Amino acid sequence: MDKETREFLTKHFETINAKFDKIDGSFEKVDARFETIDAKFDKIDDRLEAVDARLERIDGNFEVVGAKFDGMQ
Repeated sequence: MDKETREFLTKHFETINAKFDKIDGSFEKVDARFETIDAKFDKIDDRLEAVDARLERIDGNFEVVGAKFDGMQ
């Protein structure tokens, strides 16, 4: 391969590599955003589990009250 062709190809591949580096940087930003969103969903999931536990306790209380009410009749 002659020198001119080698230089042309080297320059061309350097340009391509620079574009891939930009794309990689963009993917890293997207990954970071997804990690942030995932952490928020984890917090939401924890809150929903707490709400579910409260609703189960409330449901149990209603059963107790209902049983007492039935006993009073």
